[in-house]
Amino acid sequence: MLLLFAAWPLDARADDLTDSARAHFSEGVTRFEAGDYEAACALFRRADSEHHAPVIVYNVARSEERLDHPQ
Repeated sequence: MLLLFAAWPLDARADDLTDSARAHFSEGVTRFEAGDYEAACALFRRADSEHHAPVIVYNVARSEERLDHPQ
């Protein structure tokens, strides 16, 4: 079951988010859906370094799982 969250959390304050974090997250979703899990994971990690949010961490974990790197 694919549960990527393409929408940014609604409760996040606008001033906390950067355009760069949004762009990295969005591109990560695109790469994940295309099956490029390595690139997706790198993009999600980049977004997480710019703005930490549970939805990003979840997507990092899903990417790692697809790369056969379980916890």
